[in-house]
Amino acid sequence: MDNQGIQIDEELQHNDELTTEKEMPVRQDSIIDLWATVDKSRLEQDIHIVPLDQVFTRFHTDPRNGLSDNFVSDSRAQYGRNKITPPKQPCYFWLLFKELFMGFNCILWFGGILAFLAYKPFGEPNPSITNLALGVVLILVITCNSILNVYQQLKSIKIVAAFSKLLPILTTVRRDGRQQQILTDELVPGDIILVRMGDKLPADCRFISCDGLKINTSELTGESKPISVTVQCTNTNFMESTNIGFYSSMVEQGTGEAIVIAIGDNTVLGKMSKLTRGSSGDEITGLHREVNRDFKQLIDECHKRKIRVIFDAVFNHTSTDCQLEIIDHIYWYHQGKHHPDDQFYWGPEFNYEYYDEQQNLKPAWKYVTDVVRYWISEFHLDGIRFDAAKQMDNYDILRELDNVAHSVRTSQPFYTAAEYVPEEPSILKTNGGPVDACWSSSFHGVLINNLTDLSKLELDLMKYVISAPNLVNYLSCHDNERFLFLLGKQGNAFDDDAFIRMRLAMIILITSVGIPFIAQGDEFGEAREWGDKDQNKRKFPMQWDLLNNERNRSLVDTCKKLLLLRKQREDMKEKTANFIYEHHDNRVLVYARSQELVIITHFSNEEKKDYEINSFPQNGKWIDWLSNEEYQIDNNTLKTNLKPFDGKILVLQK
Repeated sequence: MDNQGIQIDEELQHNDELTTEKEMPVRQDSIIDLWATVDKSRLEQDIHIVPLDQVFTRFHTDPRNGLSDNFVSDSRAQYGRNKITPPKQPCYFWLLFKELFMGFNCILWFGGILAFLAYKPFGEPNPSITNLALGVVLILVITCNSILNVYQQLKSIKIVAAFSKLLPILTTVRRDGRQQQILTDELVPGDIILVRMGDKLPADCRFISCDGLKINTSELTGESKPISVTVQCTNTNFMESTNIGFYSSMVEQGTGEAIVIAIGDNTVLGKMSKLTRGSSGDEITGLHREVNRDFKQLIDECHKRKIRVIFDAVFNHTSTDCQLEIIDHIYWYHQGKHHPDDQFYWGPEFNYEYYDEQQNLKPAWKYVTDVVRYWISEFHLDGIRFDAAKQMDNYDILRELDNVAHSVRTSQPFYTAAEYVPEEPSILKTNGGPVDACWSSSFHGVLINNLTDLSKLELDLMKYVISAPNLVNYLSCHDNERFLFLLGKQGNAFDDDAFIRMRLAMIILITSVGIPFIAQGDEFGEAREWGDKDQNKRKFPMQWDLLNNERNRSLVDTCKKLLLLRKQREDMKEKTANFIYEHHDNRVLVYARSQELVIITHFSNEEKKDYEINSFPQNGKWIDWLSNEEYQIDNNTLKTNLKPFDGKILVLQK
């Protein structure tokens, strides 16, 4: 139940300005040089940016003739063959021996031997079956755990070995002015390669010409959508620029030419292969270090831009192949389902009540607090969203995790939210609970009903979701279909009609008292169906091309203005919303966030001319924050035209 989105948190904005990473502990970057080349040049840092003539000069080649045969032999002597070094064939018995007799297993062996000795002490006529059973159990645990670890290592080795199967055997190149086919492993940096539909790129390369060329990099990056190749640099990030192609990428369309910039172990794929070799058991691999370093850099860059990072944590359950489950289910988890009648069950559920008297601790409790302490201290995170808090059903552990997180981030504000469906007010700190905010499933449901079912209007529910404080409100999330998709499916609203309703929904979301959450893509009108089949295993890349449409750009502009309103105005940070006007039959609801800020919502597909709204908080000149239209309020009454599914945000002009 992971989640992706943008969370706007005015609670944190009340605190001091976010301290930048310059004031935080210095990051310790990985010692691994991911992009190091044989000659330690700056090749990978600028090869996609520098002009092509400089690239040709650097590699002693030209696009018409390619490399000379004489230079190829010298280059091969320097760079070697275009091969990814396969992992060493492991000695299975040695791997098993290391797992059996090294590390913590030595202590377990010692305990097992003592148990066997205690089975029948010298001079004792009656042997202890309990000690014998304990010794047998310890040996079984050691053996099973060791075999499992060896199996995981062998799987990793096979994955690395499989990299070589991704590569083509023959490659078309231009050398000494002649087009020829050579074995892929004979390529050297500087070779001019010719590719067409159906080929796999034989090395990392920079494109020098293309004709409708598209490549698929899904095997390397996970990006399922083909990339349109360009000759010019499109991004300062080497990995993102579309003038760079990577070893093993498939050419899906068109033709082109490219210059080889890296081969074999110096390619991106080769570096990934190298980082995964030689790891064993729970050892931190080079790849892990690189991922950790990238994640730290991402968070640091967010902090520099005053963006806070909240991570989604699953502390209710684990997968069935978690090592805690394999070693001793009863010690860490509930024996069966924590709540037998609950329809939701995702795996073994932690038992936070079990107490180990010998160790004088609660094992699951200790484990998850250590996890939180590590993540917060290591990555400088700013908040936690506790997944499946209802199924956890333990306010004490949530309170402890909140305390642990705050104890680590003493100099920074920290925010905790719990997914409790349906929302439970008692979980909030304002009501004596353990967390700052609670996930609200009601907001989405009430809003989609009122925007699609025009036969009724749930005014009381609308007022509840608009005015409820400390709830995380959303239109879309990973647990439901896109809001825009549902407008079409449930309300038969498409095109302009759908976007008008989406605009109103976004206005209500961001002007409500709770904390607005925008799922990535909602802000510019994503409307793809998630579907029920393997939803969590499917990829949904951002549809940036939607911004080519006027409707989508208009929705983005609306979101920007709404977020600016929430950021700039102090009355948007208050915990109240006063409903100053409502008319069930006309489907109009008006609420004030202060004496100077009023939001008008219209849930009808019919236009209303010269519609009067009384009980306005103040007379005078008001202006619509979104459209800049001006209104004169006299006798506390507004006369205005309401378009279908209209939404207005009126601000008093002083």
